Amino acid sequence: MTVDTGYQVNTAGLGTHAGTVHDQSVRVAAYPKAMRQLQCPSENLLGEHADVAAAYGSFLNAWVEEFELTSKALEETGVKLDASAEQYDRLDRLHAGDFDRAVR
Repeated sequence: MTVDTGYQVNTAGLGTHAGTVHDQSVRVAAYPKAMRQLQCPSENLLGEHADVAAAYGSFLNAWVEEFELTSKALEETGVKLDASAEQYDRLDRLHAGDFDRAVR
């Protein structure tokens, strides 16, 4: 994407980063699934500390929600990186002649 100005957008690199971010969103999305399979707090499990079961459940739910939000944010970031790369390519092809004339 160089037009004799030295300015270049590495759209392939943006695409690579988009893929990496997407992969991480999938990885983070697996955490809530695993956390939901944890044994629910109960009197049998917690014994004399059964009074903390509700707090434990709230803590677990908060982290599940946080991981779900983070996964969605990562996925959206990957989509935006892909869109940016496509936009740079499109604009580069559209305006390459304009930029070339402007720097001469």
